[in-house]
Amino acid sequence: MARSFLRWSRADLAKRAKVGISTVQEIEDADRRDRLPAGAGGVEQTRDYREAARAASIEAVCRALVAAGITFLADDGKAGVGVRGRLKTK
Repeated sequence: MARSFLRWSRADLAKRAKVGISTVQEIEDADRRDRLPAGAGGVEQTRDYREAARAASIEAVCRALVAAGITFLADDGKAGVGVRGRLKTK
């Protein structure tokens, strides 16, 4: 939703967050499926590494969106979670 508000492509967000396009795609798709990205799990060490890498990627994506004027709204018990956007002028 935030990426769409900013009229950014996945490539735009990936560049600003300094992550791969496939990382942005996997984060967005995993969110829709409400599960870990494909390949997560298996050997404990691999799972832990992937979860840490995913958390770092999500943090980078969030920082890029916030820097662009996006505010993430917590669940208030009534309206649920959401985003608010303010386009930053140069």
